[in-house]
Amino acid sequence: LALIARWAQRRESFTRTVLHSAAIMLPAALLLVPWIWRNLQLYSDPTALAPMLEKVGYRTSSPGWGDFWMTWASFWGQLPCAFYPRVFYLPYGIVTLGGLIGLALQWRRLSPSVRALSLLSIIWYLVITGAWWRWNTITPAPGGRLLFPAIAAGAFILATGWRVAGKRASMIWSILLPMWVVLTLRIGPVEAFAYPRVLPAAKFAKGMSVAQAGDAIKLLHYTARIIPHDPACVFVSHAYCQPTLDLTLTWQAERSIEQNLTMVVQFVSLAPGDTTLRLNYNHWPGRGNLPTRLWPVGLPLRDHYRIPLPRSPYETQAWRLTVAWVDPVDSSRLPTYNAAGEPTGNVIDLGLCRVPGVAPPEPGWHHPATPVDFRLSGASPRGLRLSDARVTPGSQGDPWQVALVWESLAPIDSDLTVFVHAYDSSGTLLTGGDGPPRGGTFPTHLWLPGDRIVDTHILAITEDMDVEAIAVGLYDATTGARAEALQQGQLLPDGAVILWRAKP
Repeated sequence: LALIARWAQRRESFTRTVLHSAAIMLPAALLLVPWIWRNLQLYSDPTALAPMLEKVGYRTSSPGWGDFWMTWASFWGQLPCAFYPRVFYLPYGIVTLGGLIGLALQWRRLSPSVRALSLLSIIWYLVITGAWWRWNTITPAPGGRLLFPAIAAGAFILATGWRVAGKRASMIWSILLPMWVVLTLRIGPVEAFAYPRVLPAAKFAKGMSVAQAGDAIKLLHYTARIIPHDPACVFVSHAYCQPTLDLTLTWQAERSIEQNLTMVVQFVSLAPGDTTLRLNYNHWPGRGNLPTRLWPVGLPLRDHYRIPLPRSPYETQAWRLTVAWVDPVDSSRLPTYNAAGEPTGNVIDLGLCRVPGVAPPEPGWHHPATPVDFRLSGASPRGLRLSDARVTPGSQGDPWQVALVWESLAPIDSDLTVFVHAYDSSGTLLTGGDGPPRGGTFPTHLWLPGDRIVDTHILAITEDMDVEAIAVGLYDATTGARAEALQQGQLLPDGAVILWRAKP
């Protein structure tokens, strides 16, 4: 197109235009034709796109603005399977917007030749962008490299915009931009491919161990916490704007490890029999940078992770954090042991973590017996409130369902159990549906003021039972002591509130 424009302006002869075009086309053809021939022989498809799409798959959803962001960021710079922190893209964003704005505002001041070249560059960039968009609607392709055929046109557009906006600004950028590029290349890969920190052997007592995997790997120390909202998300990645696991593991190899074992970090559901995972992170240690085959023997390795938790519909609750080691040869997990050397199965239990999630809506049942506050005996603040409830009787001997809405008013150090009791007319206990809130998935010692928990309990009531009343309360799971129940400042008998009575 540029050569044709020069010929149309009578700045080049027809012969030289043809020769220059051939100088561009022939090398491209020499590279392209063998591949076209090979694709025809193997796939009966000159571009081989059909068999490629069968492998990588088609797009199942429409592209969005996220595709534009990822493509733009990838165009300027990307690490393998990851992006640089957000802050590194700020100068490139200023360069892009400043160049476009400068070109738009000063368009009339451009000379006819510069205006023609700018228009030609814009058309070419739009052609490549349109081709990329079409491809991205067929299969996910948010890669900036797909815009590289228009990289010269884009550079001309931005450089022209900055030049007409002001020579001083363009000179400043000509100095700062290369410096920023060098800084990006220096810091980005160093952070992404950094080895775990090797600590002195004397840092930990000899023979110290929190847990062990197999006969070669010891866990010397660990810290784990959930960051509800990491301020770094403004400068690093939007992924850190959601709950993030901050995990530090200090490992030590007792002997040389022949295989490159895979480390598995998981958040496992606390509900019995529930195999739901809130997080499933599989990698070599050091974020893939230090395979176990290269571990130094007898030296502690401090391995730090910040793992954004994937978005989910789960409510705020507790999850059990576990670590396991997997042998890639047969996908089996290494046996694990506690500090005393006792077998613990094939996972190392790192304890419970409270993971923020969505807040359950207020059901709006407006039970007349609520609200009721509960506190442990002798404690001054009221720790919990039963703000609403609903009792659903079963028909023809079916189980009854008692739904409760709890609200946390103050932190509680112990784990409380909910008792749901059915009594006959003489006050005799017929059956109960005791259990921790939410089936044990959210122990009360992890509740924080403002939490709302919707809890359901089942009562196995048969047709021959003469149920007169159903009462609800709380007791300490360790000591068995009941919490006090207060309604309008008055203590309720037996620390229980009656949620259902038989009609007289």
